[in-house]
Amino acid sequence: MGLGTVGGRFRITGTVGRGNMGEVHRALDLQAAQDSPRREVAVKTVLRSRTGVSIDASGSDNAIARFRREVRIMRMLSQGHPNLTLLIDGGVDETPGGSGLPYLAMELLDGHPLADLIDEEPQLPVSWVASIGAQIAAGLAAAHTAGVVHRDLKPANVMLTGDGTVKVLDFGMGSVVDDPDQTRLTSTGVGVGSARYMAPEQFRAERVSAAADLYALGCILYELLMGRPPFSARTPFELSEQHQHELPPRLTLVRPDLPAELVRLVDRLLEKDAELRPENAALVREALVPLALAQLRRVPQARRPRVSSCLILAGTRLHWSVGLWLGLVRNHLGARSARRPPEEVHGEKRGAEAEVHACSRPR
Repeated sequence: MGLGTVGGRFRITGTVGRGNMGEVHRALDLQAAQDSPRREVAVKTVLRSRTGVSIDASGSDNAIARFRREVRIMRMLSQGHPNLTLLIDGGVDETPGGSGLPYLAMELLDGHPLADLIDEEPQLPVSWVASIGAQIAAGLAAAHTAGVVHRDLKPANVMLTGDGTVKVLDFGMGSVVDDPDQTRLTSTGVGVGSARYMAPEQFRAERVSAAADLYALGCILYELLMGRPPFSARTPFELSEQHQHELPPRLTLVRPDLPAELVRLVDRLLEKDAELRPENAALVREALVPLALAQLRRVPQARRPRVSSCLILAGTRLHWSVGLWLGLVRNHLGARSARRPPEEVHGEKRGAEAEVHACSRPR
């Protein structure tokens, strides 16, 4: 996409990255005040479906209608949830001279994709994995409660910010990247990146539910623990066969010291039958939080870093410390806001902040 204005509102100033299905750009929100912290945003446009077919917004009425609906929902949810990227606007660029493509405009985050951390730190400590997974699950729980399924959860769609908060990106995009003929995923090499994290039912072109996101979360947790995804292949066809019919290597074969409850949780998330996976993302989060906090308590006080050293960048290597646990506690407020009326949530803000500070104090 050439430089210009998207949706008559967002002036493109540069390119952040390009992928198989779309592009991400820096942009200025022309409706924001000059001194607004939200003046600079990120704009993602979708060029192709997961199978590599070019998006035709004019011919995908159902998908585009669902996309618009999910954008409206996520705009409301993301306003108060720490694990959801703040969504500013979205839709189809139908302005005169516009691209005609679906787009999302969201907050410009200061952080790194989870994929970078996996590349730099294979086989992460249990506490890191549990904290990251709990925050992802909190974001999923909020969206699932509102009837929105991600459909394309993967490390590239999860951002680690400088204060230890984990953000889930691209909710709503699954509405348009899902191809009506998803069986083509087994005959094209375009979707390999996403296919590593797709649930068996997605390869069979069955109805996609929240259980598919939980399966993807299981794939991510497995990769964080093992340094590689549960299944690896060169083509979507091979990945399809593996996800539907094969079992990944046991976690304990490589890491026999892993907590049994964490191994059982990952195994349940990776069940082939969606009905056998955990009932919802909130339960997954509740199972992971104690693991994260228990591991933190085992760290001797003298070895615990200061809160100010949440995330230190040394070259391209990410060094994580207490920021992850602060991010974990921070998502309590967001998880509650998915279940309770806004007027009740507001009254809990002070209590949640106290909980964050309590977590950071040496024990």
